Amino acid sequence: MDFSLTEQQEEFRSYIRKVLSQDGVTRIARETAVGNESELTKVHEKLAELGVTGISIPEKYGGIELGEIDLIPIMEEFGRAVMPDIYAETLAFVVPILLEQGNEQQKQEYLSAIASGDSLLAVAWCEPHGDYSYDSIGTTATKTIDGYLLNGTKSLVRHTSQVTHFLLLAKDSSGDLCLFIVPKDKVTKIEEQKSFDATQPFGLLSLENVEVTSECRLAVNDIEEVLERAMLKLIVALNSTMIGSMDRLVEMSTEYAKIREQFGQPIGRFQAIKHRLADLKVTLETARALSHYATWTVQHKSNDLIETVYSAKALLVDSYIKIAAESVQIHGGIGFTEELDCHLYVKRSRVYENYFGSPYDVRERAAIAMGW
Repeated sequence: MDFSLTEQQEEFRSYIRKVLSQDGVTRIARETAVGNESELTKVHEKLAELGVTGISIPEKYGGIELGEIDLIPIMEEFGRAVMPDIYAETLAFVVPILLEQGNEQQKQEYLSAIASGDSLLAVAWCEPHGDYSYDSIGTTATKTIDGYLLNGTKSLVRHTSQVTHFLLLAKDSSGDLCLFIVPKDKVTKIEEQKSFDATQPFGLLSLENVEVTSECRLAVNDIEEVLERAMLKLIVALNSTMIGSMDRLVEMSTEYAKIREQFGQPIGRFQAIKHRLADLKVTLETARALSHYATWTVQHKSNDLIETVYSAKALLVDSYIKIAAESVQIHGGIGFTEELDCHLYVKRSRVYENYFGSPYDVRERAAIAMGW
């Protein structure tokens, strides 16, 4: 089974890399970390022109209508540049749910806006002191004559300036789960949440009697199954993002080992460094193969897709943390400084460790899928 990308996919990757790395690989991440999102806005417009925002959207709504495998080079480049994950949430989670459960009016409105780059949607699921389980949802949706009143608080929500709506998980008066697409300007208050990964802005959403129309609610049947299917697509997209980050770390470490001299020769000639770099490369390629296979199982709806996807995430998170930590050590004393990019990847690796589920949750899901 060949998981290598096609010539067209690799060519598209080169365009994405050119846009993201015009003035440095992590330029956008560093600007975002200090609160300047102007560069992110400029890049977002260029990505929309390239068709990135419409990659998974049908042509009738202005998209390109490609599959999960075609997202691999895009997400890998986003990981390489430590971009905010709002694109993964929109293209790999929100879009599949809209395609499956949205009515025609909702599809025309939201999918067309996403494809053109005019709109991005963040997922508002987790709540303060809660987790990503359905039982932890405390936000309520009360039916009114004209629509619904939303009350509650959502935590760890991505809120870059490109975000226009939130896909919000709540419970109705019967205690049943429901999904709403809430305009950003409807939210009562958005407070910035501090995080050691400043390249990824998080917000605390407060909703106090927020009025939304009935059209904002997605008429979802079997909502837990719908969310689980979308989650699998989001995870493989995030897996690809982690591969891009790991690939960049190995590249950085190798380059540094060639130019950093000690005792009159490059440190890459010493066995201690050679063995570390070889180990990192093996770790990267093993993770890449599993990541690509997991994406293939999702696109082809393979029988082993659930255990493969969650097993892949468990392995990739561990691999990412390992490679990020090793890259700091290979760079020596300078590896701990703000000057180098190592710390950006170290911090992002720890964010992914608990992103949409803890390591324990991920392994438990894989074990259950395998019948353990």
